[in-house]
Amino acid sequence: MRIVYLTIAKFNKRDYFRFGVDYFTSKGVQVEVWNISKLIFQEYHEDYIPPDYLKSDNYIEFESYMELNAKMLILTKSDFLIDFNGQYHNSELINLNGITNVIKVVINNKPSKHDNLYVAYFVKILIAFLNFKVFRWVSFFRNSTAKKYDGVILGGFLSYSLLKIAELKLPIHTIKTHALDYDVYLTQKNSNTRVLDDEYCVFLDEAVVNHPDLKSFGVLGSMKLCDTQTYYEELNAFMDFVEDIFKIKVVISAHPRVSYLNENVFKQREVFYGHSNELIRNAKFVFGHTSNSMHYAVLYQKCILFLDSNSYDSKFRNIIKKKSMILNAQCFDISESIHQIEIRHDEKSYHRFIENYIKEKSSNNINSWEILYNDFKKIKKS
Repeated sequence: MRIVYLTIAKFNKRDYFRFGVDYFTSKGVQVEVWNISKLIFQEYHEDYIPPDYLKSDNYIEFESYMELNAKMLILTKSDFLIDFNGQYHNSELINLNGITNVIKVVINNKPSKHDNLYVAYFVKILIAFLNFKVFRWVSFFRNSTAKKYDGVILGGFLSYSLLKIAELKLPIHTIKTHALDYDVYLTQKNSNTRVLDDEYCVFLDEAVVNHPDLKSFGVLGSMKLCDTQTYYEELNAFMDFVEDIFKIKVVISAHPRVSYLNENVFKQREVFYGHSNELIRNAKFVFGHTSNSMHYAVLYQKCILFLDSNSYDSKFRNIIKKKSMILNAQCFDISESIHQIEIRHDEKSYHRFIENYIKEKSSNNINSWEILYNDFKKIKKS
């Protein structure tokens, strides 16, 4: 068996873990990572290098569609392609001849997508697993394509709603797994390690004004979510307020796609990379906008404070408010004066969120890679 990850982002240590490379390799599965960012977003490919960039013998950066199609032609019926970003692809440039035994699936792990909110904002949830001779681009939210799905991966109960949206009437092969953050949670939930010994709270950074996707993928077009100077002024003022009333320090859990090593945008506060789970597990509480790292806070039953502002784009504000309502959490307009903060959370809303968006009770409480590997083996035998 061979598993090929098709991405539009350069390979990094974070994806090495998320892709389950070590697990699949231990099972004798050949894992490859194919990066097509130069074909889709040349500016992004040339300008952006992730802080934890990782090169390996099985990592390929394609120079042309001809080269990509040639590689696809050698894939066999026992190979699986995992496509992380199908919504960006131009199907007219891909050879569609000779498709066989195609299995297309989707993972959902972000509530805003179910609520018809800003679906273009940091789209991360479409993942397609294909068994094929020649690759075909797919996008689950396009009904004409979605009706051709042969299988889906369900990450949370509301993933079923995608089936209804797409009006899939044919028998669908389903694989029940969970949001990718749950894999990290499973691995580390019983750990006693601490990043910090002091009491602290965590800001969950999502690179609102400096995410590389905003520039290179055109996700938001020419629109800005917030003026950069205003964003950091309001954010730091809120952090000052939190430190003053709670007498604890604020630390930053940096978004994995950006680096603040040569910047002082957080006023000398400690910035950590790759430790979201550990930081949140031992924090007094967390705050942020819409970061998926909030999944950890829900799983660990931590108070979440949502940050809104009159300075933010209206659609971004809608996402923030909607997610805070789903969790029945406090949402603060940090462009205005704040007088009181309560450290609390709603257990019922949290449990409902886990069931709907992270992990169903009926799904196996094991790593996603193990679930997929076991299912892929059954597909090969059928």
